[in-house]
Amino acid sequence: MKKYKIGKVFIYLIKKRKNNFKVFTYETNYVKKAISFQALRFSFIVGISK
Repeated sequence: MKKYKIGKVFIYLIKKRKNNFKVFTYETNYVKKAISFQALRFSFIVGISK
């Protein structure tokens, strides 16, 4: 899983696996808003940190 952060905005790039969504659920505890969408073989998670 790769994590990109620009200021308060971060982007996760993960491969489509069920286990990765557990990580996403855990990470959402640290963000105000999180939006996930899927494209091809990857899942993107975009959020704004608190």
